[in-house]
Amino acid sequence: MKPDDAHPGTTADECAAVSHAVSALLDEDDRIEVAYDLEVSSPGFERPVQTRKDFDRFADLVMKIRTRGPLEGKTSFEGPLLGTSDDGDGYTVRVSVGGREVAIPRRQVSRARLLEIKTPKPVKPGKGPKAPRPAKTDGVAKAAGGESPEAGR
Repeated sequence: MKPDDAHPGTTADECAAVSHAVSALLDEDDRIEVAYDLEVSSPGFERPVQTRKDFDRFADLVMKIRTRGPLEGKTSFEGPLLGTSDDGDGYTVRVSVGGREVAIPRRQVSRARLLEIKTPKPVKPGKGPKAPRPAKTDGVAKAAGGESPEAGR
C-alpha cells in the first residue's frame, strides 16, 4: 500500500490485513516447503523526511530535525511541522518549537524524521457529535432548566 497525501502512513491494522492475506495465499499453494515467519511492516515512526514535497505533505505531524551546525544555539529541533517557504537559495523548513516558529534553511538540515503519524479516523455518514446527556441527581434526570421532569406535575 502506498501512502497518499491524506494518509501519510500505514497502520498496524493494515499491515496485519496484508500479512493475513499473503499468508493465506502462501499456505494455499504451499509454495514454501520450510518453516517461515512472514513479517509485514511499514516505515512508521522515525520515517525519514527528505524532499520538499515530504515536508509539505507531513505538515502538522511531529518532527525531529537535526541541523549541520548550531541554529539559535541548538542543533536539534522537535515539534509540529508547519511546512516550507521559499528563501533566496532554496527553501526553509518551518517547525513549531515550544509554541514558537523556527525557520530552518533546508541546506542546514542533516536529518529529519517523523516522530508521530496520525491517521484520520473515518466519520460515518450521518454521524456527528453526540448530544449531551441530561445530568442525573439522585437517580433522576434533570431537564434543561435544571428541574426534574416530575417537578411540574
